[in-house]
Amino acid sequence: MIYFDNAATTRPLDDVLQTYDTVNRKYFYNTASLSKGGQEARKLLEASRTQIKQLFKLNDYDLIFTSGATESNNIVIQSVIKKEITIWSNGTRFRT
Repeated sequence: MIYFDNAATTRPLDDVLQTYDTVNRKYFYNTASLSKGGQEARKLLEASRTQIKQLFKLNDYDLIFTSGATESNNIVIQSVIKKEITIWSNGTRFRT
């Protein structure tokens, strides 16, 4: 099982903190912006999305980044109501 919700109790690795700091200092733009910085940030976001999908072998699925649990829960609930989603949880696939 991969547990992703332990941020409050686990110290991040130093290389993770360094990458986080670098990205936040250089790519702080809105990824929807038409500005040069916004477009560069969007490219980085899309590259990250591709890497994560490849890592978890999810190339045939959409990957949605959210701001937190409330937004994530709302997306899942609305998608289940509309029957438009496959849910992955703890390595188990649930089709709705």
